[in-house]
Amino acid sequence: MVGSVTKNQLIDLLSFPNQLIEEQLNDLTDDCPHELRFASEDKKCLACDLEDECRWLSDNDDFSPLKLRSIPELVDALETAITYVRGDVIAWGHDSGCVCQVCEWLGKAQQVYDAIDLDYIQTGHGESTLKH
Repeated sequence: MVGSVTKNQLIDLLSFPNQLIEEQLNDLTDDCPHELRFASEDKKCLACDLEDECRWLSDNDDFSPLKLRSIPELVDALETAITYVRGDVIAWGHDSGCVCQVCEWLGKAQQVYDAIDLDYIQTGHGESTLKH
């Protein structure tokens, strides 16, 4: 089913966790000198508790050239987003029947992720197989 998932679907799916993570980080820190964009040259960023989230935002924000990224990179970003959002859903105590925006995104993202033949992509065949 690799061919049923488009690169644009992956990119579209990444916009919601981007907003969610950015909102959560804004609530946690008001004094970030890089406006929640990871700066690898800054030792404070490397020691920050929010390094992973900021790094993900920097790699997957609206200004990143996501259309130029490879399918495996987009799939990896989606996998990370699903894991992050699932952690929130569990922490918030949402059940499997929840229809909030976060749980709906998680269900849709998981369906798309499950439709991707990861073995095929990891062997390097997925780049030309997924529709662009």
